[in-house]
Amino acid sequence: MSEARLHSPDPRTPRPMAGWAASLRDSGLLALAVPRVFAGMERDWGEIFAGVRHLAEQELELARRLALHHLQIASIRLLGSPEQQRRLLPASVERRWLWSEAVDLRRAQPEAQEHWRGGFLVGGRGSDCFAVEDVDRLLISAWHAPSRAHLIAVAETGRAGIDISGLADGSGQFLPAGQRLHYQWLRLHPEDILVPPGLPPTPCGQLREGLTRLAQANLDLGQAARVPGDVAGQGEAPRLLALALRLVELAAESFQAAFARGGALTFRESAAASLLASEAEAVARAGLLACLRRQALEARLLGAAL
Repeated sequence: MSEARLHSPDPRTPRPMAGWAASLRDSGLLALAVPRVFAGMERDWGEIFAGVRHLAEQELELARRLALHHLQIASIRLLGSPEQQRRLLPASVERRWLWSEAVDLRRAQPEAQEHWRGGFLVGGRGSDCFAVEDVDRLLISAWHAPSRAHLIAVAETGRAGIDISGLADGSGQFLPAGQRLHYQWLRLHPEDILVPPGLPPTPCGQLREGLTRLAQANLDLGQAARVPGDVAGQGEAPRLLALALRLVELAAESFQAAFARGGALTFRESAAASLLASEAEAVARAGLLACLRRQALEARLLGAAL
């Protein structure tokens, strides 16, 4: 099973993480993707990602944190049972939980062992994460060797068995935006498990991966908008960015329709939405890189002229 991931921004510049988390909790934005039946605002994905895109123009790391939160809410909607949705989504709105993730389906770590009373114990090194120290809930993954598959579960960051440590660069310098998770036999109860190991692929799981790509496309477009207009308006960048914007709008419409299908969603429908998201991500990334190359060239030319 492949995994789409949001690209990490450069973590070397210190950021007020705790202040950002408090600002997001006070903003009312955390409930945008929660259905109204669970006391949320239930905005459509076009509106949600437009907000992420515009926020990325001002502060990329904050926008990425908000996008990660919305993706975990979407994951509960797509992967969670009706009981899990009834338990987690209203509580998320009422208690203003901020969500993030430590899901890495490319590594056979950390390891999950079945617990004799049900559920699993998770031990070992988790994935490197972006800004998880101030969140309330995490989606995590673990490798279950007997079934040769991953599980995906929900856990609160303060639960016994989760250790969050800072990352350092090669010189030992602390990187404030990066964390690494270690699990010391974290207990996962049956009600924590969204995707048990060995479960066959589902259209909803495929849709989750596509939604991650769509989020990244919008973040890239937001970052490209930060490049001065006289630079971004040259070369191939304007054409690529205009095409990417149209693709993210079409993809958001496709995802909105897919979510409306609920349990009737088919692989064909989820694949079509995910393909649009992949195309949008590729074109947005190409447009962003074109802007950054042009900006670097302008800087070199200016430096040579001085």
